[in-house]
Amino acid sequence: NETSTGVMNPIKDIAAMIHEKYPDVLILVDAVSGMAGSRIEFDAWGLDVCLAGVQKCFALPPGLTVAAVSDKARERALQVPNRGHYFAYDQMDKKYEAHQTPATPAISLIQALNKQMDDMFAEGLENRWQRHIDMALLVREWARKNFAIYGDERYLSNTVTNVENTRG
Repeated sequence: NETSTGVMNPIKDIAAMIHEKYPDVLILVDAVSGMAGSRIEFDAWGLDVCLAGVQKCFALPPGLTVAAVSDKARERALQVPNRGHYFAYDQMDKKYEAHQTPATPAISLIQALNKQMDDMFAEGLENRWQRHIDMALLVREWARKNFAIYGDERYLSNTVTNVENTRG
């Protein structure tokens, strides 16, 4: 999803094309406004890194990043000199094995995320995704009656709706 345009990129199709034409290229997905509200099949689609903040579909205050990282991406990152903090997966692994965190954790946000995850799984992921679709359709119906939808109709996001002011 792209917040500024209100569209949901066809990640599955894009990933398939990249795998076919450029099999060595890593696929990183910015899922800030989609993760936890739209289907993202990390393993099945062959994604390598998928990142999101918790301030959108997780319905939490900002301050945490949620990430999924493939083995391929982890191995590739280890080959990069001066890769910085964010891609230092080997250092994160060492902290994890020592039951530590690489930085001061936002405990209250982690506890809130844990609660949200419990609620999401209790609702069921399929139900959650459908609820986002249903809400998006409702908002779009209202917007079309009163304004206009901004964004390519073929790819409208189910988690973000951009409304164009047609009233001046």
